[in-house]
Amino acid sequence: MQRDLHTIEKKLLAIPGITQLTFGDEQILNAAFTGPSPRYTHSFLYLLRASHGQDGSLGLKYTTQNVTAIIGYRNNIVYITPLTDKEQGKGLEILCNEIMQKTGCRIFLKKVLLDQFPKIALTKPNKVTDTELEDAACSETIINLTKLFITPEGTVNRKAKRFFRKVKRFKKLNIHLDISEDLTQIPLNKVENFLKKDERKFASFHPIVTYLYHHGPDNRYEITIFLYKGLVQALYIIEKFSPTEAGLYCGVTAKDKPGITEWMDHHVFQEMFFEGIKTVYLGGSENPGINYFVKKLLPEKPPYSVDTFEYQTTK
Repeated sequence: MQRDLHTIEKKLLAIPGITQLTFGDEQILNAAFTGPSPRYTHSFLYLLRASHGQDGSLGLKYTTQNVTAIIGYRNNIVYITPLTDKEQGKGLEILCNEIMQKTGCRIFLKKVLLDQFPKIALTKPNKVTDTELEDAACSETIINLTKLFITPEGTVNRKAKRFFRKVKRFKKLNIHLDISEDLTQIPLNKVENFLKKDERKFASFHPIVTYLYHHGPDNRYEITIFLYKGLVQALYIIEKFSPTEAGLYCGVTAKDKPGITEWMDHHVFQEMFFEGIKTVYLGGSENPGINYFVKKLLPEKPPYSVDTFEYQTTK
């Protein structure tokens, strides 16, 4: 049975160092990023998603002199995304032991580079579903846009034939989609209504969407919204890491017409390619079906390896 959401969050907030996450924490958290750069997790957008509450609310953060981490509770699991631990995992161990004692919940540590935290006992989660693993159900991937698009005009690589076949299929339907790259022109409730078609996706992406409406225009972020007869059909949110690198932090589509997702993907990725972006970090996939879809885009492994681990108490 699902533990009472607010009861668990109250117990977490009673632990010294744990406080409510706010949009004003962005600079503090960004300053805590360590390890190889860029990485998919090196984005406040990802931290908002990783820490979201079961109902799509903002999550929690843990900040001490030695440790910075993001915390979220859902699926009867406490998820911790560690950013830094100056004691190589000992500080995280203290936090995990206290969370276990206070809540009795399983603890999963997300997006962990093992060599960063050698002093904490971690293991691969046992008897766990894709839903519980979330975006770690399948490994992180990147897309090399110069491999997907092989000419300056954006010609799709013949090796991606499964992808482009779907793009052409949607084109034949002769359906016109309106495209907006200005989030302020689309009422928030329209985007929320679109996301609410899937409860889990709403919970995952609502903090990001709310933040972007609150934050206002920012050259780091590129947003593309597709509409059909005034209704949102897809939302893409991208953060630019550098002139040639970017991360995709939301790619939610309606999927109600043959090839529509591939057509919208093609538009978004081709626009990035024309802009000079060469590498797109996609993060991990939430289930084998999404992973199979991503393979149409000729993905590659990123230059680092992260995983989700379960904390094992040492007491």
